[in-house]
Amino acid sequence: MENENFTGNKYKRKRKKTFLKNARKYGKKGCYGRGTQLDADTYQYFVRIMEAYREGFENDEDKKIFVENVFQQTENEEVSCSCNQVGCRVIEMLLPFANDSIIERYMNAFGEQLRPLCSDRFASHIIEALLKESCKRSLDKNANDDVREKFKGFTIKISKFLLNNLEDFAWDTYGNHIIRSV
Repeated sequence: MENENFTGNKYKRKRKKTFLKNARKYGKKGCYGRGTQLDADTYQYFVRIMEAYREGFENDEDKKIFVENVFQQTENEEVSCSCNQVGCRVIEMLLPFANDSIIERYMNAFGEQLRPLCSDRFASHIIEALLKESCKRSLDKNANDDVREKFKGFTIKISKFLLNNLEDFAWDTYGNHIIRSV
């Protein structure tokens, strides 16, 4: 035995950098994510949101307030934030915890520009998350009937749109994932 400390691997595997580390690094370089360019303040805000979410919350009430504050900051910027890599990641991560009015706001914003957003590299993830969330909430027996109907209507609208344009989106890299979710 020449080397008693031999562990079986000749080379140590280099650890991959986390998404958050890469986001910080690109922010320092002045590159604010892939997709739609966000201003520096918004980009850094989303990076801080990811850090805070990763640290966790003491209780559900803190988490609820945190989510509402984040979505309040994205008001009237739903589509542009969703078309950015970091913004998309944050929105997709927090969407399941959002209240019904926030989900409806995103449904309205995305419902107007469905075709280009279904083919967008990052916004397609938000549409998929909205579709799953609206479907789940439309089946919630505890919710108000009007709210359930709105979510059901959005789910049917997206489903019909994708099925009517199946030929276009079946071969689209990003639209295809939404079709699979339907």
